[in-house]
Amino acid sequence: MMYDLTTFFFWILLAVVIGGFVGWRTWSDEKQPDWMRSWLLPAILAFLIGSLMAMLSVLPGRAGLWLEVALLMVGGYVVGCLVGGQLKDYVGIGDSSAMSPGGPGGTVAFTAPARPWADSPSPAAQAAAQVEADRLAAEAAAQAEADRVAAEAAAKAEADRLANEAAAKAEADHLAAEAAAKAEADRLAAEAAAKAEADHLAAEAAAKAEADRLAAEAAAKAEAERLAAEAAAKAEAERLAAEAAAKAEAERVAAEAVAKAEAEAAQLAAEAAARAEAERVAADAAAKAEAERLAADAAASAEADRLAAEVAASAAEPAPISSNGADDGRPPALPAPDGTADDLKLIKGVGPKNERVLNDIGVHHFSQIADWSPAHAEWVGHHMAFPGRIEREHWIAQAKLLAAGLDTAHSTAVKSGAITIDDQADAPLTEEEASYLLSHLPALMPPVENEGAHAGNRPLGLAAPRGGQADDLKLIKGIGKQNEARLHGLGIWHFDQIAAWTAEHAKWVGSYLAFAGRIEREQWISQARELASGGTTEFAKRVEAGLVKSSLDDGSRGQDNVEIVQPRD
Repeated sequence: MMYDLTTFFFWILLAVVIGGFVGWRTWSDEKQPDWMRSWLLPAILAFLIGSLMAMLSVLPGRAGLWLEVALLMVGGYVVGCLVGGQLKDYVGIGDSSAMSPGGPGGTVAFTAPARPWADSPSPAAQAAAQVEADRLAAEAAAQAEADRVAAEAAAKAEADRLANEAAAKAEADHLAAEAAAKAEADRLAAEAAAKAEADHLAAEAAAKAEADRLAAEAAAKAEAERLAAEAAAKAEAERLAAEAAAKAEAERVAAEAVAKAEAEAAQLAAEAAARAEAERVAADAAAKAEAERLAADAAASAEADRLAAEVAASAAEPAPISSNGADDGRPPALPAPDGTADDLKLIKGVGPKNERVLNDIGVHHFSQIADWSPAHAEWVGHHMAFPGRIEREHWIAQAKLLAAGLDTAHSTAVKSGAITIDDQADAPLTEEEASYLLSHLPALMPPVENEGAHAGNRPLGLAAPRGGQADDLKLIKGIGKQNEARLHGLGIWHFDQIAAWTAEHAKWVGSYLAFAGRIEREQWISQARELASGGTTEFAKRVEAGLVKSSLDDGSRGQDNVEIVQPRD
């Protein structure tokens, strides 16, 4: 509104002046027609409606501006009319009753009874009274004119004051806005400079750290090479010294032998004859023993070839016949591993021998064992001559965890080298060992509602993160806080779980989260493999630097962010 007053001040002032002129000319004390029933009431209503629209900013842009200017000019015109009428009434020009013959004064003059001639004033007195009346009228007119001029001057001074105040306020607002804009620009520039400086210092620190690392590696390598060279030189010197000592000792022994040979020639000749006979007998015995050994080796080789042929024939048969008749439950077999074979010895109860037997029947991967039915487990148990052992030692449960990228206590110990796998690993577990194994397997998530309504296979989920600490899944591009919560609801807490997903797993999760194909398109699995191996990605670097607002973490790695997706109709 102040902007309108300062910008269109001339036009508003002109409306006030015109209103004052019209009010001065039209003001009268005589009875007027009922304006409220003619045009005044609609005009007031229109003015009020326009004021309400201006306050609520109903009309946008230039239309709203012209509405506000029109309201100000109408208001100024009305104020001018009122001021002009009041000034006219104040100076008495508007009192028509005093001048009209029908006014109260006239009525008295014309209706009063005639007084006697003796009571009427003299002409001189009448003239003096007339002069006094004219003087008083002139003084009143002069006073009224002076009051009018003073009122106009006061109104103009007030208008000038308001205009000056409005201009000063507008200028102050303008300067304040400029100062605020400059302060904001300075702040942003300072922040940008500080960030650039921080980035520069970080880059320098990283470069220095990398240079120090390379220098340390080079120094360590040089030191290792020096020590290796010294060790090699020392070993060579010791070898040469040993050879020299051995040669000297041999020469000494040879000299002593020559000296003794002459004195003992006769005795040696006799001993030589006896020794020759003994050597002949020993040679005959050695030849006989060698012949027996070769015969035994040949028999063992023939037996091994026979067993190998039997194993090959057994692997080639579609359904080998076992003594207990459990042939119909043979699990599906692969003629060769699908890619790299899994280390089946990570399953407690499977050693080198049992792994070979499993490989011979076409089992090379954890996922194959994880898919076994009870009939499959029974068939394999009879085939391996220990029925019931697979169920008792929970091979299938272990395989499901390993196929999902999860470790058991046994597999962790094997990978770390705490447990060495040898032939003893094939030995059956005791009841206590089997119970302990089961009690220490990770707890799994239960099935979700309508699980079978989604295409593909649901990946295995943990009831809680390993070690009580989840991975920050938001480091994977495409996983924000919402998807993280939903994956946690499925028991997916770690990168290695996603890294172990198959195409069927990705299809099921995509359908469950209602964005089929997104996991494959955004390559969640390859990102998870990189992060699970201890590496990183460009997106993960940006998240860890706090540059991705949708992936910011509160320090808990989203561990408490869990959501169960409600089934869709």
